[in-house]
Amino acid sequence: MIGKTGNSSTSLPTIESLNICWFRIVLDEAHMIRNRSATRTQLIQRLDAKFFLCLTGTPLQNRLTDLQSLFQLLKMKPWSEEWIWSNFLIPNINFGSSQAIKSLNRLMDRICLRRTKDVLLNLPPKTERAVVVHLSSDWQKISHELHQTFVQSFGRLRTSADVWNSGEFFRQLTRIRQFCNHPLFAREEI
Repeated sequence: MIGKTGNSSTSLPTIESLNICWFRIVLDEAHMIRNRSATRTQLIQRLDAKFFLCLTGTPLQNRLTDLQSLFQLLKMKPWSEEWIWSNFLIPNINFGSSQAIKSLNRLMDRICLRRTKDVLLNLPPKTERAVVVHLSSDWQKISHELHQTFVQSFGRLRTSADVWNSGEFFRQLTRIRQFCNHPLFAREEI
């Protein structure tokens, strides 16, 4: 729904023309907007919401500027402003300023929830239960074919001197795992 089609007589609405102000937008995998010049980042930055929540396991991947896009989306002034990064944070942190490092750490402590490695002690005991699921004859046939294809390609019975293809190995293994979740997940093979 964002952008225009190649046909000039038919156009899709732009983000701005939709005129939607969301109450809350949750951005999963928020580190994907770290490149401020990327189209994805620019489109997300143009969304209008009262609250933004950014979810990421890696807010900082390569450069300090990775964080800048997140602060811009969260509209955290003055930290969302370009000048604070280019004139204060980045040069001072690169220079080794303990004050700049402390400022950034304090800011991150205020906006981040970090998962700890602590173990929850009040969990109930783990219960394991094996459930046997019987497949229909059609699905059992497909399961057998997937397994045979995998074994012939990569199993102990493999006798050819072909070069190992790890991409194909993981593709077939993933297809079998998907089939175990539900046969329709492996529909490419069906």
